Amino acid sequence: ALAQPSSVVISESAAQRHFGNQKALGQSMLFDKQPFRVTAIMRDMPATSHFRTDFFLSMRDDNYKWGSWLGMNHHT
Repeated sequence: ALAQPSSVVISESAAQRHFGNQKALGQSMLFDKQPFRVTAIMRDMPATSHFRTDFFLSMRDDNYKWGSWLGMNHHT
């Protein structure tokens, strides 16, 4: 789902928050004024998980400077 540049996977609750009843798949979202296309919807992380997120962004984009807002410290 993240193989293409400028793609994003979002959680079910993020899809509901940002798109309401509209279909989220294929829609665009802006991150730091950069458009990303929703390529998948994932289930929400369990409340008991120590790892919680609503978005996974593709880092496969030579035109985008990740250091501008993420820094170079990425944890997975």
